[in-house]
Amino acid sequence: MKQLTGFVEGYGTKACVIADALGRATTFRIVPGQVHELPQTVPLLDSLPGVPMWAVGDRGYTSHAFREHV
Repeated sequence: MKQLTGFVEGYGTKACVIADALGRATTFRIVPGQVHELPQTVPLLDSLPGVPMWAVGDRGYTSHAFREHV
């Protein structure tokens, strides 16, 4: 059933994106909306040609394993 907002009920998707300093996407992964983004971050960071000087993320990325990787 279509809602008044124009969205269809059900699961959505999330885009896990790495962007450059100008905000342009350099690499990304699309995952189901009900999946956490954290498992996607390590492969995305590993795909970079070098080590980033800084990273920005929300509180969902504060696991010990992720901090160890960074």
